[in-house]
Amino acid sequence: MMKSSRGFVSVPVLIIILALIAGATAYFVRTESQLLQTPSSGVFSIPSLSISTKDETAGWKTYRNEKYSYSINHPSDYTLQVSRTADCFAAKPDSDGPIFCIFPHENSKNLSAREWWNTQEEGSSSLIEANPIEVAGEQALVFESEPDSFPMTNIIFTHGDKVFVIDSNTPYENEMLSSFKFIPPQTPTLGECQQDSDCKLIYSSCGCESIPKSNLQTILEEDVVCKRNECSEPTLVVPVCRNNRCQRNDK
Repeated sequence: MMKSSRGFVSVPVLIIILALIAGATAYFVRTESQLLQTPSSGVFSIPSLSISTKDETAGWKTYRNEKYSYSINHPSDYTLQVSRTADCFAAKPDSDGPIFCIFPHENSKNLSAREWWNTQEEGSSSLIEANPIEVAGEQALVFESEPDSFPMTNIIFTHGDKVFVIDSNTPYENEMLSSFKFIPPQTPTLGECQQDSDCKLIYSSCGCESIPKSNLQTILEEDVVCKRNECSEPTLVVPVCRNNRCQRNDK
């Protein structure tokens, strides 16, 4: 055995210290190896985001215009106002509230939307042209009112021998435009009448139409409110039979 002196450590003590250092080193190496081989426990996992898929147009009503062969969805609380020149959907009838109106026009000259618009009085008014959009597969011009004037958007597009002009300031404009589509024209029923007396008029708040007397329908359209009924004077509108089909004859 070595003789210990001041400043030196005896051999047994030195061996014990080295053993402790070796054991501690082995423990840390083994622990680190286990951490590297162990898969993530998911402590830091991020919860998945919940994306709302609620359909904002759920519960909307669908309106069909058989004469001009189109349909459109509108908010259930909007009032439909039908006239000889337009179909309007208003949030607050008889007020300056949001509105969405569709004006069909004849286009016998087969003009483009811009050509037709330039022939109208509105075409020369001070409107700001915006980027064109697509409505029911047709390219549409878009004009917006000036910032200091009454807010209104004009949308013009053609389809077949018709021009459609939409005036809108409703916050649901995009949703309503997306739902607008053209539908197959209604096929006339052959032989539904032989003479005028085979036809009758049915009424809505806005107007009337001629149908066969054999048709049990008694109301033209429900939930429609108009300021004036175009058939309020029966002598001005009578049912007639033309080409075996009931039609209305405006005197």
